[in-house]
Amino acid sequence: MLTPGEQLGKYQVIERLGGGHFGDVYKVRDHALLREAALKVIPTTDADAVKALVEAQAQNLCKHDNCVHVTSADIMDIRGILSVLIEMEYIAAGSLQDRLNASFISCGEAVRHVCQILYALEFA
Repeated sequence: MLTPGEQLGKYQVIERLGGGHFGDVYKVRDHALLREAALKVIPTTDADAVKALVEAQAQNLCKHDNCVHVTSADIMDIRGILSVLIEMEYIAAGSLQDRLNASFISCGEAVRHVCQILYALEFA
């Protein structure tokens, strides 16, 4: 797990946004482009690195308003662990999960969210 302030190539880690089975996502500062981004870090083996890059390639092809846009992908050794880095746009409003954790949403709002998700899945 990366820590706030840690430098990773051109990225400086600001905070951990979340994670799961396939890796962790961090809010980072991209010093090359002077912007904030979301960086997904996926620990892999040599064989799995190609599979993880396919995720980035597939998501990069999905140019839809309801899909997070991938801006770059790379493979990097982090503390002796080969990792795939997928840089994505950072959305300050947070995730739908954050919204659900924060408060109750109405049935109408839930339907609007589900429709947006389904439009993105249909496009993909």
